[in-house]
Amino acid sequence: AVCTKTVCLGSNVRFEDASWNAVIDSYAWEFQDATPATSTSPTPIVAFGTPGWKTVTLTVSNAAGSDTRISEKYIYVSPNWSENQGPATFDMETDVAPGTGNYLFLVENVEENFSKFSVVD
Repeated sequence: AVCTKTVCLGSNVRFEDASWNAVIDSYAWEFQDATPATSTSPTPIVAFGTPGWKTVTLTVSNAAGSDTRISEKYIYVSPNWSENQGPATFDMETDVAPGTGNYLFLVENVEENFSKFSVVD
């Protein structure tokens, strides 16, 4: 799965099941590095304790059986804001998302205020 959300370290995140075409009798969620790490709620709320890409697993069940979906790198947990403040230099050719082999440059503006960015040769 592709990352669809970015959250700050320690922020509460609510997940929702998007199963269709059947009545679901039970849910079994697993969250990498989260509290709680597991849940049986259809809409669990968790907080991730470490930054980085996280895997989320959901198993749904009913009388006909069960199905499991494992979504690797589904959500990105960014470090605390204080770790990213001030002037910074990034090498756009070698900085990669840890463990993915993909280039990553992520700018968050959680307060929705204005910022100025510039590229220096």
